[in-house]
Amino acid sequence: MRISLVPVLALALVAGFTGTATLAHADAPPTAASQGRWEQLGERTVDAKVDHDTIAVGREDGVFDAIQIKVEGSALVMLDIKVVFGNGETFEPKTRLVFDKNSASRAIDLPGNKRTIKRVEFRYVDLPGGGRARVSLMGHEIPSWEQLGERTVDAKVDRDAITVGRGDGLFTALQIKVEGSAMVMLDIKVVFGNGETFEPKTRLVFDKNSASRVIDLPGNKRTIKRVEFRYVDLPGGGKAHVVLMGRS
Repeated sequence: MRISLVPVLALALVAGFTGTATLAHADAPPTAASQGRWEQLGERTVDAKVDHDTIAVGREDGVFDAIQIKVEGSALVMLDIKVVFGNGETFEPKTRLVFDKNSASRAIDLPGNKRTIKRVEFRYVDLPGGGRARVSLMGHEIPSWEQLGERTVDAKVDRDAITVGRGDGLFTALQIKVEGSAMVMLDIKVVFGNGETFEPKTRLVFDKNSASRVIDLPGNKRTIKRVEFRYVDLPGGGKAHVVLMGRS
């Protein structure tokens, strides 16, 4: 990988500041937890020689264990970073990031397990010959599963629904577990918080004490109002306990 000499000039430029300068390489891979996913939380276009700015995350319900910063269009030095969490606490990692044009920082682990982020403030300086730069904030999120509801069913052919009961939950996928009896789930209808519906083209056959495949939901993250399903017991079946799981 070619590393520009521009970061070397940057180190001289910021010699009057104390702290550690970390080179940000083009297409640098995230180095935080290997599981989970990265998503863009916000971006700003900056153009001043020495200035500060803020990226508002705009989602109090997102939980993250690391952040990463990407810069496109121009080289710059990020002198300091301040992360403001949802509860008002702050975190200022001891790092000074030097970005070449079109590069990314290392993954910056956040204190604690998983934190909501309100905003990220940063102070920066352009490198010689620099221009407008687009700064993107990425958040690393580890998906987790939680039980959203359950029903006990007993009819040979019938329909039922599981009410999620939380309008502020955001989910990317569902999974259905069945305990106590074998059954076939003929169809499923997911009703989202805004009234839209999703009917995956699937017919699920459950053995006693088994689980479906993971059913991805359309869109990024969705609130769920309820999940309706139509089912039939298999021969010899009895009462079945149906559990709805959601992945954040």
